[in-house]
Amino acid sequence: MITSQIKAYSSLSTNWDTYNGIAPSDEVINRAVDCVKWLKDNGVEVYYTAPSTNGDIVVEIRKGECSIEFEFGAEGIDLIIQCNDSGLINETRYNENSRSILIKYLKDHH
Repeated sequence: MITSQIKAYSSLSTNWDTYNGIAPSDEVINRAVDCVKWLKDNGVEVYYTAPSTNGDIVVEIRKGECSIEFEFGAEGIDLIIQCNDSGLINETRYNENSRSILIKYLKDHH
């Protein structure tokens, strides 16, 4: 299960990636888990998740040719980044308003 995978990132040690990577904080992990639960509650499956070297967590969903990444930042800034095969379509802060817009987009384009 994706939430278990994300929670397991807390056990990463310093330099987990051999590039001085730091483990995501509990706060970052909780924000990512909350997003995954919200996606699941709205019928959206997570395609991929991974920690990053700087303590962020990426959660990715796919919609046809479109990839939507949620980046939960160690610095407290969370983003939604939409891409297609041609590149970046949209980047916005992850918040209640952007979540509503995203769910409408996903429901309109299924």
